Amino acid sequence: MFHRYVEHEGQKIDYDRASWLMDRDLTQEAIAALPSALGMTEFDAAVAKRMGCRLPEKPSPEEELQTLWDMYCRLHEKKYGRPFNPSVM
Repeated sequence: MFHRYVEHEGQKIDYDRASWLMDRDLTQEAIAALPSALGMTEFDAAVAKRMGCRLPEKPSPEEELQTLWDMYCRLHEKKYGRPFNPSVM
C-alpha cells in the first residue's frame, strides 16, 4: 500500500490513514479552496500565458497535499473549536 505523509505539529502523519478520521464536508471545502491557496487558477494561468507572462512552477504533489492538510486543520479548529489531532502516524 502506498502511503503519503504530511507534517503536523512536528510529527509525520500518514495522510491516507488519517483521512478516514476527517470530516467529509470540511475535506470537500478544503479541496474546493485548494487552487486559490496554491496560487494561480487555470483561468489566471491562461490569461498570463496569453499575455506572454512567465508562469510560476506548479507545486509538487507533496506541497499540494501539505497545503490541503493545513487548510483542513484550520477549518476543523474553526468548526469544532479544537485542533484536529489524529493519532495515526
